[in-house]
Amino acid sequence: MKQPPRSTKEAILDKGMLGRIVFQAIAISFASLISYYWAMRMYGTGNGLIHARSVVFTTLILSELLRAFSSRSQNYTLFKIGFFTNIRMIQAVFVSFMLTFVVLYIPALNEVFDVVPLTLRDWQIVTAFSFIPLLVGELYKDLFKNKVELNHHKRQRKLSL
Repeated sequence: MKQPPRSTKEAILDKGMLGRIVFQAIAISFASLISYYWAMRMYGTGNGLIHARSVVFTTLILSELLRAFSSRSQNYTLFKIGFFTNIRMIQAVFVSFMLTFVVLYIPALNEVFDVVPLTLRDWQIVTAFSFIPLLVGELYKDLFKNKVELNHHKRQRKLSL
């Protein structure tokens, strides 16, 4: 609310935002593929395939839930805006996570979603890989913050003219 509105002539998806979207998509794809690779090595093919898909399914969901926190600001890192500053966001992510948990651990839903319950080791791997997109997104913002701040100052000057 402290920033002036963007110009109506400005594209909604500018080059910077498209770059961030592509960067995040690559990070989520990487995390999902690496978790799949780990699970296939751990559980093998055949009956292990459903376990590997369950690991990837959970990695993808948890990655997106964590990335939602990073998406709150395209200019400021999560550490600057604060993790606990949006209680509704935390509640929504918690409910979404609990629904994922329900799908994984209620047998009737296992069959519907074609998943199996994860082991403690699976959760460790899923959690570790799910943080990759969040960390990559935050690093991206931090590395390119000077460019973002420069563009913000240019936009403010245009509005004041």
